[in-house]
Amino acid sequence: MAREFDTVFLESGTLENTEEHERVRKHLLGALTATERKGSARKLALELHRNPVFDGEYARKVEGVLTRYLVSFCRGAGFREGLILAVGIGNEGLTADALGPQTVKRLTVTEHLVRSGVEDPAEGRLAAIESNVSGVTGIASFDIVKGVCERVRPALIIAIDTLASRKRERLARMIQMSDGGIVPGGGVGNAKTAFDRAHLGVPVIAIGVPLVIYARHLAAEYAAAAATPPKGEEDDLVVTLKEIDLGVKTYAAIIAGAVNGAVRRLASHPFSDA
Repeated sequence: MAREFDTVFLESGTLENTEEHERVRKHLLGALTATERKGSARKLALELHRNPVFDGEYARKVEGVLTRYLVSFCRGAGFREGLILAVGIGNEGLTADALGPQTVKRLTVTEHLVRSGVEDPAEGRLAAIESNVSGVTGIASFDIVKGVCERVRPALIIAIDTLASRKRERLARMIQMSDGGIVPGGGVGNAKTAFDRAHLGVPVIAIGVPLVIYARHLAAEYAAAAATPPKGEEDDLVVTLKEIDLGVKTYAAIIAGAVNGAVRRLASHPFSDA
């Protein structure tokens, strides 16, 4: 479970911590808003104006928009051809942290078919793993992914994880993406080695959805007296939505659809953002 990707958002029409080399673009795309920021890393926030859990048509629209941005991010990271490795980060035993594993289960993996000659590599090469958590496997998730990378040598990694939000209204209403990688556990004070190009040797596109929030952030929103984060047990209290099981399944399907679509599009249009 990672933190939200920093410095993506437009707060009340102003941009906080702006640097001269950073650029922000905000687009209204029907019933969702795309906020894109380019600086040391390229970041995207898709703000959903409706709940996709009970609206299949809207979920498909979100998937289509996410697919187009994912293709662009992969191209921007230098991907042209080769194996894409999808990594589902998180603990499937905890519903709110199961976004990564649930997404991986919905992917159409093809690498085994390509290697055996059954599938044409022109259809795209996709492999996937669930990195799980060290409390379950006894092995750091980074070590698992690093070992797989050294063995199969992907050209690009797409990492999917649950994010910890700082604002209630973002819970299950936003999809975030970054080409700067992700730090598993960073959202709940248990930061691990970063999944990024510097540590894994290949470009990493991270995709996440804010599905949990610290109680202290909720308190700060509802009570001026709690603007200073409380100390003690409330620092460890993390909450989520009552319909989190449906939210995880919906967003896992959206992200998996976008990854599947992006892999096919990247293979069929190897040198364009089409």
